[in-house]
Amino acid sequence: MRRLAAVGVLAVSLLGAIAGLAIARVAAGCTITGPFGSGRAQVWLLRPAGPPGSVILFAHGWTAVEPTDWHRSRFDHLCAGGSLVVFPRYQIDGLDTWQQAVDGFRRGVQTGFRKMGRVRLPVVVAGFSFGGALANYYAGHASGWGVPVPRSVLSIFPTRRVPGRPAGTPPRSVRFVLLAGDRDEVVGTAGAQDFLTWLKSHPAGKKTYRLIRSNAALTASHESPKEMTPAATRAFWTPIDVMVSAARDSG
Repeated sequence: MRRLAAVGVLAVSLLGAIAGLAIARVAAGCTITGPFGSGRAQVWLLRPAGPPGSVILFAHGWTAVEPTDWHRSRFDHLCAGGSLVVFPRYQIDGLDTWQQAVDGFRRGVQTGFRKMGRVRLPVVVAGFSFGGALANYYAGHASGWGVPVPRSVLSIFPTRRVPGRPAGTPPRSVRFVLLAGDRDEVVGTAGAQDFLTWLKSHPAGKKTYRLIRSNAALTASHESPKEMTPAATRAFWTPIDVMVSAARDSG
């Protein structure tokens, strides 16, 4: 009986520890608030457990319009690091035009920052595919849109600029990293090269074009940023952590 009682106590203790670990993981991730706004102008704010030390605006790829899509675990990591994530919807469905998406993105980010109130935190912008183009648009129009100028931009496998929607002119202080994949079968290197042309007069030390080359651990296709492998993390997500750290260190 004593042995059974001891086993029972141990089981309860283990269950309690597991439950505590689960609670800690939830607390360390994002609390999703929103959506705020309507239609393609909707935006979500994903908040960390404590006071944020930075803001990351993430522009999703075409049709990945919910913050709970494939990137949710990535956002939990960003929130665990003390960042507040802004996630604009920008798109109603796959029938939207690119022009409508740019307009929805603008309204969404404006709504998101209004909901936050006066923000004195460093802002880093990241985006994938069409969202990679929108990340650059944010930097080019931040002042005109009345939103914070970002410290840096990570544009992952971007599409080209949108006809009829100029990308603006970014402040010379913004640091850009443009990524392309050597086996990207959707946009190839054309989008990143197009934005590199856009940045022709931007300071050389503030822009980087990087071709992700395939290897045994990573095939640099258009879908590779969605992978949850260590290689995908190093190529596409660790740079965001580095940008956030640099932005915080710079005050």
